[in-house]
Amino acid sequence: MLNGESKWNDVTEQFKDACGALKVGELLHDNNFGLFEAMSAFEMMDPKMDSGMLDIVHEQMKKSVTELKYSGFTYEEMLPIFDGTICCVTSWLEGGSMAQTVFTNLYLHDPSKIEDRVLKAFCVGVLKLVAICKEVITTTAVYEDEHFQPSAHGFHLADSISEQRTLGMLKEAEDDLSKCLRHLKSNLQSESPTESDSKELSHLERLLMRLRILKLLISCLLALRYSGTQMTSEALRKNLEKLQDLVKSVIEESKAELPVNPLDLPSFDITVTSRLLPPSFPRAIQLMSLQDTMNMLCVICDHLQLAVTMPTITGLVGVMDFFDKFTANQNPSILVRSVLLYHYMPTGTNKVFNKTKLSELILDELRSFSCPPVVNPAFKSVLATHEHYKLVLPAFLASSSHVLENLLAAKCNTRARQRERLAFLLEELGVLQVEAERVDTVIDSIIREKLGEKALTHVASGVGTWTLYLTTRCMVNYLVLGMELELYDVREYGYVFWYLSEVLLLWNTSSLFRADKSLAEPNFMDSKSGSGKKKGKQKKPKSVINIHQDELLLVRCMQHLCGGLHRLLTALKMAAMLPTTGDYKFDNELVRYSHRFSPFAAVHFPQLVSYEAYVKAVGVTEDTPPYVTVDFLRQSYSNFETCRSVLDNEAGKRSKEAAAMLNVAKNNLVVTKILADSLQKEVKRKVKFDFSAHKVFPMIKFVT
Repeated sequence: MLNGESKWNDVTEQFKDACGALKVGELLHDNNFGLFEAMSAFEMMDPKMDSGMLDIVHEQMKKSVTELKYSGFTYEEMLPIFDGTICCVTSWLEGGSMAQTVFTNLYLHDPSKIEDRVLKAFCVGVLKLVAICKEVITTTAVYEDEHFQPSAHGFHLADSISEQRTLGMLKEAEDDLSKCLRHLKSNLQSESPTESDSKELSHLERLLMRLRILKLLISCLLALRYSGTQMTSEALRKNLEKLQDLVKSVIEESKAELPVNPLDLPSFDITVTSRLLPPSFPRAIQLMSLQDTMNMLCVICDHLQLAVTMPTITGLVGVMDFFDKFTANQNPSILVRSVLLYHYMPTGTNKVFNKTKLSELILDELRSFSCPPVVNPAFKSVLATHEHYKLVLPAFLASSSHVLENLLAAKCNTRARQRERLAFLLEELGVLQVEAERVDTVIDSIIREKLGEKALTHVASGVGTWTLYLTTRCMVNYLVLGMELELYDVREYGYVFWYLSEVLLLWNTSSLFRADKSLAEPNFMDSKSGSGKKKGKQKKPKSVINIHQDELLLVRCMQHLCGGLHRLLTALKMAAMLPTTGDYKFDNELVRYSHRFSPFAAVHFPQLVSYEAYVKAVGVTEDTPPYVTVDFLRQSYSNFETCRSVLDNEAGKRSKEAAAMLNVAKNNLVVTKILADSLQKEVKRKVKFDFSAHKVFPMIKFVT
């Protein structure tokens, strides 16, 4: 209503009196206003929710795009526009709305109106950068709603201009600024420079630096997005190094300047797009500063350089380990995680680096893992012509390609989302195990028919072993992520480490041993083909190298470490020394155990171990005598000692993971010894868990 046509009455006191009649916890319910309406309502007078509270929402304070300046810019005027726009883009990548960040710059609404070549090229480049980032992130779909908002709210992202033309415009603008810079430097050398001349030179150099940053960032993202482009890995790495050097230069220069809020500039207006947002949208937003923006770009450059090294990694398991360590240790942004996945396997192509089919890599992985007859060249003549072989192998490759594609995508999610997706992937792996068993059965029957019973030792379930290996890795990763994300209570550590030690890592070790044994066996087909030849000097058998020796070593150490922690925690629980974190009045260990391991019911091998089987295996009841506590500590000491000795002997091959495990084993070795001596003397000491050395395996320390 217009002022003067209505009479307002203050009902604040009456409202407070009415609210005073309600008891604590009571809600007012009306036929037209229930819980749903209450949850959907927004709080009035709150600037974050009530758009009417913004001081700048009045129509007369809005800036019209038609009133902007489109030509005749000085370098000093363009520099804050460049900096502010880059800050808006990074704020959008950090989870902001595009309407509240990128399109607060009025020049980005319609860059075709800009007459200045440099500013126009920059604005088109920014829109194209946003379009590239949006395409990569939305295509890979490894983001959460709260981490990224892809909606452009109806704005165009320079769709009519190609990416190559955008790079050409940026190159032309760079050449124009370079000519101006050379001309200005020559004039300053012939004349005595004034303070204004020095400022103009500084602004021009900084403008040129920003323009080059934008051009290099677009070209690097395009090269990483389109695998197999003309830009080589070495050229891409050099471009990323140049980009990082430019970003570091901007960081150094920004330290000496006061931060400027882009929204205070004449060409930025947050109110223009305010009506595009939902009524209850959180309106207030804090844009990143220039220094924070450049620090973020510097980290992105570091991470993208790691992505360039992926072609040197051999095997799908090696790539999955790289993805896993990268997301765990580097904490990459949503852009980097998306580019990493898109670079390795462009979505929809089912090809690695846009060259090799994923099914071909799976066959290579099978050959290097255990070389079962289904991929062994020696058995090709026997299997290739059989109809059943032609049916089961393509079906298995199609299913395994789908599972591995989803698994790689899961590795590029956040750590919490990875664990959630692994629970669903276990269902797909359970189906894949059935198909692998079918392949092994068919291949076994074909070779029995063609070669007889003598070849049975060479027809072990190689495909099933490889599938079991992948499944146990995913199950271990699921429990490890739970420890890393601190989802388990102290009371649950015992059966988590028991399940790792006595079930999952045991099956994983078994699959690796079987794979090594399969690779070590002599080839039956070679011996058969040479049976008709004259006897001569028999060649000495080639020495067999254990392909999985390093992985077996690490898995064994992890198994001993988990076993030691399980027995140590069991002893602490029996001695009533386990730290408590709250009231356990309604605690039920059976319910907790079933909840934690329920996703494992989807796989066939290893089968889910019931709670009753766990209790029976541990062998601890209310009637267990106290002296058994010391026995558990001695067994724990033996586990830690084995882990320590193995890792100490392999010091030359020790990785960061192994070094961290060694520190945990050494610490817990000493603590276990002290605890055993203390309990024998009937002395109890308080302990605590320290995860500073390793995110999963705690060091037990005494509370002083």
